[in-house]
Amino acid sequence: MTGWSDLRRELDHWARQGEIPSLWWRDDDAIEASTDLDRAMVLAGAFAVPLALAVIPAQNRLTAADLAGPVTPVQHGYAHRNHAGPNEKKCELGPERRADHVIAELMTGRDALEKAFGDMFRPVLVPPWNRLGAHLPPMLPELGYAGLSRFGARLRSAIGAMRMVNTHVDIIDWKGRRGFIGAEPALAQTIGHLKARREGAVDPAEATGLLTHHRVHDAACWSFLEKLFAVTAEKGIAEWRSAASIFYA
Repeated sequence: MTGWSDLRRELDHWARQGEIPSLWWRDDDAIEASTDLDRAMVLAGAFAVPLALAVIPAQNRLTAADLAGPVTPVQHGYAHRNHAGPNEKKCELGPERRADHVIAELMTGRDALEKAFGDMFRPVLVPPWNRLGAHLPPMLPELGYAGLSRFGARLRSAIGAMRMVNTHVDIIDWKGRRGFIGAEPALAQTIGHLKARREGAVDPAEATGLLTHHRVHDAACWSFLEKLFAVTAEKGIAEWRSAASIFYA
């Protein structure tokens, strides 16, 4: 079984190599102020863990005044609406749609988030369901996007001036009861990516990304996050980086 001692052991391996692993936190599907969003921001502030908040533009009712602590709003597609066929995986920004229609929506959404959040906002695109058509990423730098974030170890770090940094640890059991996936699989994902980076099996420079969805968290999700931050936020063990730092480095 994978436990907290295994995570500490992996962090010790990094320390023995004279390195400090980088991590980052992305929370998806933000649309409005809520007690759960407040709880995420309180955790971010309490442990000094920056939070990249992926906001759905077409549904958004948040403003800069609603955000507190080390929070950076980024763009979560446009409406989080599925346009894929009945037998296809869900996708809003897929190849089944005309590229100009997709781009028009993205630009409308980005403008709305810039108005809502001002200088707090960063033009980093987080595709709903972590999917988008293969034809779109090469277009994004010319449209002014500084970053693209999906799920899984990245195959390349940038397209032009646009950096790509993904998430690798999803704590929600989407195929089951849609609650916490459990400490063992969540830790296994975390340790797995850290170890793969350390051993060179994946890009060692890509920060290990934690993916959460505050709107569906149960008590076990919050308990895991608090323990994870308590273990990793200790100075010198790991470095939790902000969206601004990883996409504008």
